[in-house]
Amino acid sequence: MSIGAGSVAALVAVAVLSSSALADDQAVINLTGLRIKHATNQNKSSAPDAIDAGPRYAYVIDGMVKGDSGLLAALYPSPTPLATVLESFQPGASEALAGAVNDLAAAHPVVMMDQTFTGSTVILGVPVTFGARFVVGIDASHFAYFSLTNVVIDPSFLVGSMTFTSGTATINRVACAADSNCDGFVNGDDYDLFASWFDAASPRADHNRDGFVNGDDYDLFAEAFDAGC
Repeated sequence: MSIGAGSVAALVAVAVLSSSALADDQAVINLTGLRIKHATNQNKSSAPDAIDAGPRYAYVIDGMVKGDSGLLAALYPSPTPLATVLESFQPGASEALAGAVNDLAAAHPVVMMDQTFTGSTVILGVPVTFGARFVVGIDASHFAYFSLTNVVIDPSFLVGSMTFTSGTATINRVACAADSNCDGFVNGDDYDLFASWFDAASPRADHNRDGFVNGDDYDLFAEAFDAGC
């Protein structure tokens, strides 16, 4: 059976509209079932939940994990916040589980977070080394993704592994690049927050994300601030 040119055009239009309907200001990745296991790489996607391109994004990773073998099963026999587990290996690590970054080009793909956690602790008398790389981003198809790679749990045969019993990685599109606190408004609070980041040479003040904090970032922020929201 042949399909006429008019029918083809109609099908294309429906496909485009359907794709657009799925795109919005938020994408949520379900992390349930993801395992934190030695030398095991895993990826999760928000598909078919897409997200529109924008000048700024806020992200948060939140979840409960449970030991399912070895010493981790003894230490965390019931669901425990991911932040608590990371803090036990690397104090301060949980701060990286939430943040915001700019994408001044408002184009995908873009990476929100690329963080390697490393640390060591003693579990039931056994010295344990831990490492893992968390990446959160949006791919060229506008789907958010979370990857867990480079996992090191040593000695793995004694320590075991963990599983997310629940959790999400959520990305929200922020409409204005100067909205430092991501509350939907551009005002003095945003300026003061950016200024504090800039004075401290914090990566959060790297407005153009070129790896440096300098006058270019301040000028770009001031321009975005004057433009408002």
